[in-house]
Amino acid sequence: MVKVLAPALSLEASGSLGGALVFATWKGRPYVRTLVKPSNPNTPMQVGIRQMMKFLGQQWDAIKAAYESSWQELADNKNISPFNAYVGTNMAAWRSGSSPTMEYPPEVAMSATTIDTFSAAAGPRNIAVSYALTASADQWGVILCRSDLTGFTPSWANAIAIIYTHDTDEHVYVDAPLEAGEYFYRMAAFTQDGVTGTFKGEITDTVV
Repeated sequence: MVKVLAPALSLEASGSLGGALVFATWKGRPYVRTLVKPSNPNTPMQVGIRQMMKFLGQQWDAIKAAYESSWQELADNKNISPFNAYVGTNMAAWRSGSSPTMEYPPEVAMSATTIDTFSAAAGPRNIAVSYALTASADQWGVILCRSDLTGFTPSWANAIAIIYTHDTDEHVYVDAPLEAGEYFYRMAAFTQDGVTGTFKGEITDTVV
């Protein structure tokens, strides 16, 4: 980090320049640093975090009428919005190995169903994963995990999709784009109060 005076011929500057330098302010002092780009912005952990963030954001509008008030006390204590309390609490739970919950605190009185249909079919640079739940009551979604090694342990760090699923219909998730190779998948359902079911045994297919 280099401190500067009158950066970019101005009293203050921010943002990047030429894809190489970044101007910013730290504790009231302007500085410039080299622009650093992540070497791999799509690591499994980053994908797992983004997928849960996406799921929570998409689901809030559907559940807030019924459950927003349950997050209000926690939000007031933290001086944040109920939405931020809902996202922050569920993301912390996700990183510690738990599924999200619609209300706070959760009653944890529900039972996660098992996965019934579960199969994989490879296509051009993709694998279509078909699945169905054995029961629908109290279910909120499914967690789909993927690895290029057999015998893997499913977790938030290898989750590639968190999908809203609350019925027993057969669904298809297309995992794409994929490089050539063999891929292994496991899946589990989770309830509205954050109970995760047993992960279904491994399925696999090969993209050629």
